[in-house]
Amino acid sequence: KVLAWRGAWNAEEQRRRGNNDLGLSLYYDFPYYGRWIWSAARMLVDKNHVSLLELLEKVAEVKARYGKQ
Repeated sequence: KVLAWRGAWNAEEQRRRGNNDLGLSLYYDFPYYGRWIWSAARMLVDKNHVSLLELLEKVAEVKARYGKQ
């Protein structure tokens, strides 16, 4: 919702990315909210709001914070 409010992600992109562009294997392997997070992250990278390197570094930082491998 915040991404839509800021104009970064419109409703059509949410539907398309969340359902169609994900691919069947990811669609069925991810839980509902996992698909939304994956779609939002992909959209942020595709629209150059964040680089893929920045995203990967942040994921590694959060994993390290919570002791996840």
